Amino acid sequence: MGVLLAVTKRENYKQSIPVSETLKRGVKAAVSNWLKWYKFLRPIEIEATSCEKESTDDHDERRPHASFFSGGIDSLFTCLKHPTQLQGLISIAHVSETPEAIHEEFAHLEQLGAYARSTERQHYCIATNVMTLAPEVLDSWSWLGHGAALAAVAHMLSGEIQHAVISSSDHWDTLAPWGSHPDTDPLFSSPLVQMSHFGNDYDRVQKTLSVAKDADALRVLSVCHDGRAKDDCINCSKGSKCVRTMISLDLAGVDRHQSTTFDWSAYDAGLMETHKLQSEEEIIFLNDIIDLCHAQDRPELAIRIKNMVENSHRTLAMKRLENFARKRIPYLTHFRRPLIRIRNFAHRAFG
Repeated sequence: MGVLLAVTKRENYKQSIPVSETLKRGVKAAVSNWLKWYKFLRPIEIEATSCEKESTDDHDERRPHASFFSGGIDSLFTCLKHPTQLQGLISIAHVSETPEAIHEEFAHLEQLGAYARSTERQHYCIATNVMTLAPEVLDSWSWLGHGAALAAVAHMLSGEIQHAVISSSDHWDTLAPWGSHPDTDPLFSSPLVQMSHFGNDYDRVQKTLSVAKDADALRVLSVCHDGRAKDDCINCSKGSKCVRTMISLDLAGVDRHQSTTFDWSAYDAGLMETHKLQSEEEIIFLNDIIDLCHAQDRPELAIRIKNMVENSHRTLAMKRLENFARKRIPYLTHFRRPLIRIRNFAHRAFG
C-alpha cells in the first residue's frame, strides 16, 4: 500500500520494515506495468530491506485457499467454479475508524456470511480504511489501486490463508488497464500468500447466467452501486447496474421468488432507456446482453438497450473529461467534495 500511495503522489518510497524479496520484485514489476499503461505516471525509486529468510517451514500449509467475496456476480461466479478448492471467503467493509461505522458494516457483512455457511466455507470479515487512507488512493482506486489493496489485506491474513483469489471484471477480448488485472495481481504474491486472478475466460453475461442457476448465490447477490441496503431487497433495483443485472437474470429465466435481493415489483426492462451510462465498460457489458437478447429472440429489448447507449453520449463525454483530469492532476483529489458538487451540477445542466 505504501508503494501505491507513493505512485499516486509521484514520490519515491522507502521502507525500513523487512519485506520478502519475492514480494519486492513483484511490486516493482507491477509498478513497471502501471507506468506502461499510464504514461502520465512518473517512475519512482523503491527502497526496502529484504528478509534474510523466505522459507515457509514454520507456517501451516493446511491454511485454506480463499477468495475475495463481495456478493457480486464476479465473486459468486468464482465460488461456483471452485466448489471445493476455495475453503474461505474474504469480505471487506471499507469504513472510517469510528466504532459505530465499523459495527454497522460488520452487520452488513453478516448478510454475506449466510452464503459462506451454506457452502461450508470460512468467512473472514475485514473492516479497513485502506480505500480512504489518502485522497490519492481513493481517487485512483478503480483504475490503479484496488488489486494492490486487496493483496495487502490478504497478506494481513497470512497466518490464516495461503492463497487469495481476486475475481476478474473483464473477458480477455475486452481486457484493458485496470486496478485489478491478470498481469499485476499475481505479482503481489509472497512465500506466505499466493495471489491469483480468475475469470477472464468468461464475460459478465456468462457469469450471470451461471449465478442465476444457483439458489444460494441468488439469495446474497449484491451488485448495487449504492452498496447493500438494510432491508431484504439489498439492491436498489433502479440504477443502471441493478437493472442490467435484472435483465440478464430475466433472460436467464430466473425464479424471481429465489432472487430476493432485488425488488421485482417495479421491474420494467423498458426503463433501461432512461438510464445514463457512467463508464465505457458498461457498453461492453450491454453489448453482451444485446447478443443474448438476439439469441433469445427479444429484438425489442435489444433496441431499448441500444437507445440507452445512444442517449448516454453526453454523459460519457463528461466522464471521460473528468477521468482525464483526475488521473493527470493529482492535487485535485484534495478538493474532492466541491468538485463533486460541480460535477453533479454539470450533469443536471446537461440533462
